[in-house]
Amino acid sequence: MLGPHTSLAGALLVVALLTTGLGPVGGNSIGIAFSGELSEASGPAPSDQAVTAADRNWLAFWKKHLGQWHGRWTRYTPTGSVMESFRSTRDFQANSSHTHIQQVNRYRYDDGRAAEKRWSYNLFDHSKADGFLHPASLVMRGLAFRDGAAAWLVPNLVPDAELLMELFLMDGHLRQSVGVVYGKDRQLIRTASIREDQRGYPGAHWSEQIAQVSPWQVTGSWVGDMETMGSDLSRSTRRTGQITWPSLPNREVYFPDRIVLSCPERLPLNQPFSVAVRWLASDGRLQIIRVDYNSGGSLTQLQHQVLRRAPRQGSTPG
Repeated sequence: MLGPHTSLAGALLVVALLTTGLGPVGGNSIGIAFSGELSEASGPAPSDQAVTAADRNWLAFWKKHLGQWHGRWTRYTPTGSVMESFRSTRDFQANSSHTHIQQVNRYRYDDGRAAEKRWSYNLFDHSKADGFLHPASLVMRGLAFRDGAAAWLVPNLVPDAELLMELFLMDGHLRQSVGVVYGKDRQLIRTASIREDQRGYPGAHWSEQIAQVSPWQVTGSWVGDMETMGSDLSRSTRRTGQITWPSLPNREVYFPDRIVLSCPERLPLNQPFSVAVRWLASDGRLQIIRVDYNSGGSLTQLQHQVLRRAPRQGSTPG
């Protein structure tokens, strides 16, 4: 979600994550003033009988992401050098029906600087048939799986415009996301890794390391579940033994704490492409979130996998 900085791209979500320089929300902003108490006036939560795919998508995100998230954000150049790193708190509060959200982001820099951003938004104005939007962006959409995995992305690429994306994976009190920004020339500009914990950062799990690490690979057989979401928010789930990880010519970026990004160095013209993040947790679970675009630059699907190593033949599970 939104970070402490904005850009000429209308304060789009990941630009705020990955650009430098403080500035006002601009261009496409439809920001709503933050107002004291959360209100029920925007209406009741949708009933089970009346719920739509858009409602399910909205409620799936807020069922998992409410509360305070304490973390560290680190931005990198395309070659892997650290641009900057700072501590943060992202705080999401909702009314009892989860239809009205207030967000407060606070940032603390090593040189003593501090920054704060606030937004207010609601299901009725911001939940759309192709995902929900944040008050700071008209073109990006939020898509959420039931277990907390989620994405902020542009459903349809706009010619001569930046492409921005943030992919989330979650494990209980832990959350990590990876952001990418492509320029108007379709070249990769920046990446970012955000590691968060609701109990405080770095906590027992995250390291304080910020430099990118040596490549490592996933080997052997894995089994688990894969949930797929279409551009219309339709969903399907199946068992799988296949890791859906993009192949060449994607490049791979290795962040600390067993987090890997796969993305093109330059977005291809008139060809499909994919961006994916994998996270190997300390308990051995492998999570992958992957977004696929077609040759026309339109979102085709978002996938989330949760896998464990397959039992060796002849062994007894557990």
